Amino acid sequence: MNDDRLIREIEKRRMFYDTKDLFYKDNIVKEKEWATMAKTLGLEVDFCKSRWKALRDGYVKAKHAQKEYRYAEKMAFLTPYLQSRRLNSNKRFLPDDPEADADSLGENGDLLAAAAASAELVSSRLPSKAPKRSTSPVPLGLIPVNPKDVPQTDLDESYHFAMSLVPILTRMDRNARRQAQVFILNGLGNFENPM
Repeated sequence: MNDDRLIREIEKRRMFYDTKDLFYKDNIVKEKEWATMAKTLGLEVDFCKSRWKALRDGYVKAKHAQKEYRYAEKMAFLTPYLQSRRLNSNKRFLPDDPEADADSLGENGDLLAAAAASAELVSSRLPSKAPKRSTSPVPLGLIPVNPKDVPQTDLDESYHFAMSLVPILTRMDRNARRQAQVFILNGLGNFENPM
């Protein structure tokens, strides 16, 4: 396999490494991109993913150790997107793993399961002194806001609003969820085509 080609294909797809990309957390879109890229390269998706992870980890490790790396020049596009995280005991730093989000998809890759897992991840990042979450909804004013999460464009704002509905929908039973979805779509249709 030609690692250079894989690196070039990844560089074209910011959603794999740029946490601010609109599709960074959209595992459905990312899976489609992996499939497209694998087809372009004539390889299996799982092989492309594991090879990319090995290349990326090697790059980060070499960069941290300030050592030479075979693909350092070709992978330099990653540098602005690398984030460090501290491991508990050995004080080493590793990059955030964008592929870890793939585990949050449900068995059928459904978006509700992914968003629910995402909501749990966000709640786990609240300050340690925050009270434990109850099953009742938390008033919006009490949730700390990370400046990076503030929408920058109208599209971002719409995306964040739509994703904010997911935890509410996931708490409903299937029938109530379907009714709520129809209600929301009808309401939006009234705004889209006013009479």
